[in-house]
Amino acid sequence: MNEKITAEKIIRWYKQNKRAFPWRDTGEPYDVWLSEIMLQQTRIPVILERFPEFKRRFPGLFSLANASEDEVLKEWEGLGYYSRARNLKKCAELLVKEYRGVFPKDSSELQKLPGIGPYTAAAIACITAYEKTPLIDGNVLRVISRVSGIRDDVKSTKTVREIRSVLTGLLDTVQIPEDVPALSVGIMELGEVVCKPGAGAECAECPLKDLCEANKCGLTDEIPFIPPKKPRLHEDKTVLIISTGEEVLLEKRPGEGLLANMWQPVMTEGHISLEEAREFAENLGLTVKSVQQLPDADHVFSHKEWHMCAYKLCTNHVTVPGKTWVSKNRMDKYAIPSAFSGFKRQFN
Repeated sequence: MNEKITAEKIIRWYKQNKRAFPWRDTGEPYDVWLSEIMLQQTRIPVILERFPEFKRRFPGLFSLANASEDEVLKEWEGLGYYSRARNLKKCAELLVKEYRGVFPKDSSELQKLPGIGPYTAAAIACITAYEKTPLIDGNVLRVISRVSGIRDDVKSTKTVREIRSVLTGLLDTVQIPEDVPALSVGIMELGEVVCKPGAGAECAECPLKDLCEANKCGLTDEIPFIPPKKPRLHEDKTVLIISTGEEVLLEKRPGEGLLANMWQPVMTEGHISLEEAREFAENLGLTVKSVQQLPDADHVFSHKEWHMCAYKLCTNHVTVPGKTWVSKNRMDKYAIPSAFSGFKRQFN
């Protein structure tokens, strides 16, 4: 690979073809940080809608730092991977307290902040301070492995190290500081819109088609090589929508682990029968007036699947330790994960 020519082609292509996003070209580290956190596990079309909404609610570090965790989680609702939102809040607090509201420019310093790993730190430092640290995500792995003809497991330590070396060589050829993010982000953009997975690759539109080993050898369907994923863990759950007609009983999830500190309807392990649902509520001290079986629902996380059966129970209002009655007109103040979105209409 001729690193200088390759870098020039990517930079030129990116400047001519980059997409317009509300977080691009603002020059604000807050925008870069927020967008990078959002984009970690969420598709771009969703972020295009939610990024402006989040910024209207929390326009900068100080408003985010001063908000309650529940307020941040509520604004994050539907984006999933809620530890990202909790870390946003913690990071904003630390930046305000220890850094006077100014983001560090060095990626190694950025990695000391909550929720900012090596990739996010490198992205912020690259885009806002022109640091020449390689950015490696799935798109970059795909582009570089195809161009270089790397046929090993693309996520292996050996392959990632090899691709990092290629990226370092490309960055070393860049002389204009502003071209550093154009190159790094340009490779990601190329993978997103042109060098797509499998048969979706649009090789005829690629600025690197004459340099690409996978294109020359007809191997775009085989490169990058990704081993089969392990099957997800299946878990059975029962959701109980316990309502007085005016209020719904919610419980807060534990402070650690999946969906930490989020609110949910009462839930128990396994699938239980209608009579068992009635007995469950009575064991909480509630008088059950009626029980209605609801349609089942499934929710897929990255590593597990919930298969949920559900019941709606009409009961009296009794204080239940560890659970909270919430009036229907205040339900929108509580951050409830999208895993339960199929049941939300039952809250009314």
